[in-house]
Amino acid sequence: MEEDRDSTRPFRRPLLAAPARHRDRASQRDPFTQADFNPLRGNVHALLDEDRTTEAIRLIEDGLDRAGHDPAVALELRRLLAAALFYAGEYTRAAQLFDAAGRDYRRYLPPTDPYVLDCAYQAGHAYAEIGKPDKALPQLRFYVQNAPTADPDETAKVRESRFVIGQMLAIAGELDEAQIELEQIRPLLIEAFGPNSTQVSNLDKQIGRLKPMTEEG
Repeated sequence: MEEDRDSTRPFRRPLLAAPARHRDRASQRDPFTQADFNPLRGNVHALLDEDRTTEAIRLIEDGLDRAGHDPAVALELRRLLAAALFYAGEYTRAAQLFDAAGRDYRRYLPPTDPYVLDCAYQAGHAYAEIGKPDKALPQLRFYVQNAPTADPDETAKVRESRFVIGQMLAIAGELDEAQIELEQIRPLLIEAFGPNSTQVSNLDKQIGRLKPMTEEG
């Protein structure tokens, strides 16, 4: 950590020796192991609950610096870092990290694995936040196609993701597909929230905006 540094150290040796000394110091730090992960995750969640996002991100990045010898632990830390960045509103970095972590998880795990699905869901929504439909749509569609339908939490996330898919299709200029997607999720929203709910009203407004454009096309 910064407070452990000796502020006089750079002045004791020639300047060119500093990088080597820094690497030696880093290599002597205790490696980050699987046993360290849960305590770190708990600390990260506590920091995020207090809106101390910068400290949480630094804590994870410090763990990543020490986990280079263990790819599995490093992958878990990358997913945790992506989640912290998403929470902090750093959607570009979060999207890239979730995207890359998802690809790595899919090398070893099936499409229905919770880690695989979480990465796709989070990457898709992060790309949507920064207005990148070409990146968001493959992730969200993968998630919708593979999410378990019997899990109520996942069912709610599927509805949410399909709504975002409709929005992304509209942004991409695929207006007919966007309208079809939004009209298909209308019965799902009615079942979940009722026909007079805010959710259904908002959906109808989205569909209403699309109809004149699709008719013109």
